[in-house]
Amino acid sequence: MNLRSVKFMFKVFLTSFCLTFLFGGGKVLADTNSSYTGHNSWDQLTTSNGICAGIYSKKDAKLIRLQHHIFSHEKDGSTTPNYLYDAYFGYQVNNNKTVWLNNLAVDQAE
Repeated sequence: MNLRSVKFMFKVFLTSFCLTFLFGGGKVLADTNSSYTGHNSWDQLTTSNGICAGIYSKKDAKLIRLQHHIFSHEKDGSTTPNYLYDAYFGYQVNNNKTVWLNNLAVDQAE
């Protein structure tokens, strides 16, 4: 089978899949009457602005990683420093009583 026929077959498959999904086939994949409610499979949220990257841990209720670029290993054998290693954020209220943010309950993390 040559490359041109593989590309053609892929286009036919992709087109038929998209049309099936658009005109009723997608209803099977997203059934609103399903009893399945979902579950959390990961307790970390990642964020990035394209320059630096960070990780929020719902379990620890704090940012656990901030690095100056999106790669954990910029070069072979290198490790990117974590600027939030052992960092705790908090504030003081009521006559200098310290409140650490990771001790506060997190209602929702999305």
